[in-house]
Amino acid sequence: MSGTSFVREAAIFEEIGALSGEDVGRRIRIMGFVVDVQDGLMELSDDTGRIIVSVETPPKLQAFVRVFGTVALSSEGNPLVRADLVQDIASLDKQLYKRAIRLFKTSLPRRID
Repeated sequence: MSGTSFVREAAIFEEIGALSGEDVGRRIRIMGFVVDVQDGLMELSDDTGRIIVSVETPPKLQAFVRVFGTVALSSEGNPLVRADLVQDIASLDKQLYKRAIRLFKTSLPRRID
């Protein structure tokens, strides 16, 4: 192995509805329910919207998953996610998670770019 190391950019949590064409190339992580599966693609839905995710092996319909990936554009110009990793998180307490996210968003200072 050569002396070079590989460091992957952090995957920032986003709500599906917040993703747009301006996010192309960003590494993100999203969570939602699988609402459709077709030929290496799945449609993921959360409380804010739906998005197409490109995956090697799609999970089952209605699975609750977390996806780590990169935002790209579809041939129609809509954002989609190219998945690096899909995790089944069915055992996650969704209500507790939502409360924690609300608390996190309201109590921590915003990052200034």
